[in-house]
Amino acid sequence: MTTMTIEKSRKAPTPALRVPPERIGLGFQGGSFLAGALSTGVVKALIERQIFDRIGAFSGTSAGALVAAMCWKHQLAGTVNELPEQLKQQWLANATGVIPNQQTGDFLKLLDRQWSLNPFYFHLWKELMFVPKLHQAFERWVADYVQPKECMQLLYERYVQEQLAQSLDDWRDRSRSAFNNDERRTRLLVSTTEIHRGEIVVIDDEDLFDALLEAFEIALSERLNNMEREQAIAGARSRAIEVGAEYMSKALMASGSLDDLNGMTRIEEIQGLKNIKHKGHYLDGAWAENPPMKELIDSRIDEIWMVEVFPKKCESEPETHEARQDRKEELWQNALVEQQLYFIRKVNLWLQSERLLDDGRLQDLRQKLIERLNGGDVALLEAFNNGVAHPDYFATAEAKAAEMTKVYRPVTTRCIHLPTELQPLTAGARIVNSPSYLVDKMDVGYASALRFVSDLPYTLPTP
Repeated sequence: MTTMTIEKSRKAPTPALRVPPERIGLGFQGGSFLAGALSTGVVKALIERQIFDRIGAFSGTSAGALVAAMCWKHQLAGTVNELPEQLKQQWLANATGVIPNQQTGDFLKLLDRQWSLNPFYFHLWKELMFVPKLHQAFERWVADYVQPKECMQLLYERYVQEQLAQSLDDWRDRSRSAFNNDERRTRLLVSTTEIHRGEIVVIDDEDLFDALLEAFEIALSERLNNMEREQAIAGARSRAIEVGAEYMSKALMASGSLDDLNGMTRIEEIQGLKNIKHKGHYLDGAWAENPPMKELIDSRIDEIWMVEVFPKKCESEPETHEARQDRKEELWQNALVEQQLYFIRKVNLWLQSERLLDDGRLQDLRQKLIERLNGGDVALLEAFNNGVAHPDYFATAEAKAAEMTKVYRPVTTRCIHLPTELQPLTAGARIVNSPSYLVDKMDVGYASALRFVSDLPYTLPTP
């Protein structure tokens, strides 16, 4: 554990060694069909190179969130070898070829912008017919391929089922403890943007597990009075899995909610939950963090690898209005990444320069913080509320003190870059849904990942 002090260590810092990371966080940028296809190829390469068992956390935004969720599910289920084909089928499911190439995509985007100036087109056709239809299709797509119910079933079997078999006393606390103390737990983080509060929101596997636990507790209490124990547990399990799956589906849809394509997503009322985390009205996560990276450092990882979709470099100056708009979007997306990288690198600097120290007094410091909070230390409480994204989630002094003294460790960041030949792609390329185009981009992602692995400054041993 790490605390911040102004003391100097007596020992000189040890130079960083080029050793393979024990745990890797893999972040997927969003960017519609193109992002999904590239990421599919990357995943295939990492599995073939037997690297996937080192990945302990997946994060993503929009299309990247769908890929991350698929990876997370198959890690939980132990079916990683099935993942490349499942991802391929996921992205080919809507490959109708209606938009066969980049030029068609650019033209349709321009045409849509022009037509949307017409109130009849925008309100009657687009808002009332086209967008709701695509929203329903998106929901079915998530249900068919990510399969949130299966994800919730896996969480239940791993962390809740054994606790219930032992006793109904304190089952929730014991399940939560089993979840929290699982050091090899695979993490999932997806980002989205709440439009009313203007907040960047990251919904993670802990939020999903909380929804599962609460839904089970409510359903079990309703059934125990008029059912046998085993029947009540079975009924409550089925209900909790349905509720948790609905919450997970909404989270993924919130990350990929394009207001002018498939509408926005509301996480408000979910029958079977009283305390819904991250209530709100959501727009696509690419406005906020694409993908979530700085949150990955809480996942006990040593390195973060990001799959790039929006190129940072530009070989030539954009000369047309559309080209400039495309470059502006690329710069904005990369600004989101750079801000997160700055945070991670600054923490690394503080660790290496010993401004952040693990000085053996963490427990004493934590106890002092608890005492100050219980004593009504207004300044400390205000600092906590201003420094934490969602302070309301930390109800007790103990929880607040634990958050203030969380673990920090050096984290290296690396990028699986978009190949040079793909850097000139325009925004229209991201919505091309020709099967041959998507398969080709899967091959590009595969080759990019192989080059990335071969260029690593260390050798990853096979399991």
